[in-house]
Amino acid sequence: EKELKASEEKYKVLFESNYDGISIFYGNPDGTVSNFIEVNEAAAKMIGYTKEELLQLSIIDIGEGITDEMLKKQQTLLMKNNFINTELRIRHKSGKWIDVEITITTIIYNNRIAVVNIVHDITERKRAMELLKDKEEKLRLAMEVTNQGWFELNIKTGSVLVSDEYLKIIGFEHGDYEPTLE
Repeated sequence: EKELKASEEKYKVLFESNYDGISIFYGNPDGTVSNFIEVNEAAAKMIGYTKEELLQLSIIDIGEGITDEMLKKQQTLLMKNNFINTELRIRHKSGKWIDVEITITTIIYNNRIAVVNIVHDITERKRAMELLKDKEEKLRLAMEVTNQGWFELNIKTGSVLVSDEYLKIIGFEHGDYEPTLE
């Protein structure tokens, strides 16, 4: 009894002290899912609910585009591979969307197979990537309009990268010229 209590305390500490959101729910044989049966404080905080409110919802209620059919396919994949890593958008209580990376696996919980989601907010990373893509596109367009090219030399490997505009300037088409140091 003492060991069981110690084990439960370790579980609770690990579950609640995690910075990522963790949720547990049951996958039903027909491919549907239960409401969340366990969530940590980080999961609730991430999407603006209390733990009690979140336990009244399911992944279908908060995930963008999640359908029973999609869940059936994921359950099949999960049984085959034992875990899935994926990206998804979930709806915050305020209505805004949050980009998340989810690791999904199964455990035995209360003598049933249950699904565990470990959810990491990647909203800022996605914004930064979009901003970088936008800036790269603007730079590419500016260089194209001003008829400027670029090249990059890796001294260690000897590899050379060149822009399409650079190739045009030196009289080649993309694919007709393989730059080397020789």
